[in-house]
Amino acid sequence: MRPSAARLLRPPRPELALCAAGVAERIAWTLLQPAHGAAGEAMNVAISLGAGRGFAGAYGVGHGATAHLLPLGPALGGLVYSVFAPRSVAAEAILATWSIGLAIGTYLLLFYAFAYLRIARGVRLACLALGLLAPAYLTVETVDFRVWEGGLATFLAALFLHQLLAARAGVDEVPRDARRFPLGLLASASGLFFVHPPLGTSAFVCLVVFGVVHMTWRANVIGAGIALALVAMAVVPWTIRNERVLGAFVSLRSNAGLELALANNPAMANTADPARTLEERLRAIHPTASPAARRAVIRIGEVAYARQRGDEAKAWIAAHPADAARLWLRHVRQMLLPEQWMSDPHGTIFGTFKANFMQIIGIVGLLGLITLLLRRREAGAGYLAITVVLTTVLLAPFQPVTRYTYILYPGLSFLVGGIALWMPGASRPCMPRQS
Repeated sequence: MRPSAARLLRPPRPELALCAAGVAERIAWTLLQPAHGAAGEAMNVAISLGAGRGFAGAYGVGHGATAHLLPLGPALGGLVYSVFAPRSVAAEAILATWSIGLAIGTYLLLFYAFAYLRIARGVRLACLALGLLAPAYLTVETVDFRVWEGGLATFLAALFLHQLLAARAGVDEVPRDARRFPLGLLASASGLFFVHPPLGTSAFVCLVVFGVVHMTWRANVIGAGIALALVAMAVVPWTIRNERVLGAFVSLRSNAGLELALANNPAMANTADPARTLEERLRAIHPTASPAARRAVIRIGEVAYARQRGDEAKAWIAAHPADAARLWLRHVRQMLLPEQWMSDPHGTIFGTFKANFMQIIGIVGLLGLITLLLRRREAGAGYLAITVVLTTVLLAPFQPVTRYTYILYPGLSFLVGGIALWMPGASRPCMPRQS
């Protein structure tokens, strides 16, 4: 049957119209703020992949094989750069489409996921507009995540949350003895772990809570076995590859010690100018900014260099526990309430507005989460609390940058809607398939 003219002329659903506006805004930003591709280690690896040199060169040409990053982030960039020249218009247009699509998809998934928390459609539309149209992370969404993993990680986290809340909403319709973990739910958690281990760890903790509350021991054992097999399918080949090309056991990433050393030192603990101090620290020990550090990596290997720096940082932490605790608490605050210097070290007016806006979103989002926990008293809000708290705690030893803080921002944007539960009519028993 052919659709009627009235149906063809019907305006699009508001959430899709907002998505179209979000795409248009990001395209305009990309055109008005031209960037010749992303920067940093992920871009270097993507270029190396495209040139046929393999997963290598995180710190520049000549560095050799690397495990500084997990492979999925730069992989698409490497594929595109194998066909089109790196930083060419065609290559960057394809990768910008990818990164923008991840951002739009993340917000749309969260829009539908929060329906399972019985937040009214109008409130969720307002949160969707807030996330899609406010210019908080436009450069990150349009440039950085062309090759860095944060955009894919946030999308997978939103997908996992949607699947988890959907499974929870329908679990009571199935007899307890017949319940099983949905394969898609286990797959999204496993994929998330291999893209972003802290977020993936939070996802698995949510699965454990879900299993304890809703599943039999037999279903939990089967689900754990499937999840372990899925993780092993990614981690084991990657670990074997790292052993062969790096000569060391690296199951995920090799750079934890280096990142720990960047964040935990007396300069960062006592600085009044964190942007300048971090830049000086990068120039002192990071191989992308320090010729001496790069020579050391080439001489002894990136694994040994990162472990050496990590041992130094651990020794300082052990000798100065109070300073380290103060730093980690500062990192927690910066993850939830990003400071201006993290995205705008020059202190522009726009940067001030953006930083204030992101901090407001963080504060109101946390209040919304507390409201959901108090007013709902159900596990749906608990899964959100696990994700926000555990991810933040796992990243606390490391200095946040905008690529890190972004992973919490879309969720906090929707948690803002939790505040509306104090308003009459803001909570309705709406079903996601009708939302």
